[in-house]
Amino acid sequence: AAAGSKVLGQGEMKGWVTAAMGEARVPEGCADRPEASLYVASATKHAVEFVRTMCYNPGRQRRRLVRCVEDWTDMQAKAELADHQLFLRTDAKGQRTLMSPNGVYLHSFCMDQVMHAATRMLELGFETRLYAWHEFSMLFWYLDYFHGVRSACLRTFCVAMQR
Repeated sequence: AAAGSKVLGQGEMKGWVTAAMGEARVPEGCADRPEASLYVASATKHAVEFVRTMCYNPGRQRRRLVRCVEDWTDMQAKAELADHQLFLRTDAKGQRTLMSPNGVYLHSFCMDQVMHAATRMLELGFETRLYAWHEFSMLFWYLDYFHGVRSACLRTFCVAMQR
């Protein structure tokens, strides 16, 4: 394995990403299927970049997080493609619907990553004093929205845990 894919010189990042997907209740074995291999490889690459970004000072973190948010947003398309390949089923009425065994899909895991990075980017703007006082109401609205979307993702994961 490449030296850049190791975490603290020990564990493989791909293993950590698949473990995080498991903790988010993405159906078991989903990450090992060929349909999801492209998504898992890209998620591993972006997770490595995110971890590297978090090692920088707050100003540089914020600049690099813009790229992380864009990368994870681009991952949404790969996640939705993998979801369709893994979970698209035809029901009794002949309609095609996504049917995950526990209601969690790859795109909800990806959305959680986007919201985490976007929230951190906005918070770093406060830490580095980039915002003027008249921008606070807009920024608090965005933070509230991002936390709301993230809590909806986490609720989905919690409901899946109970199944």
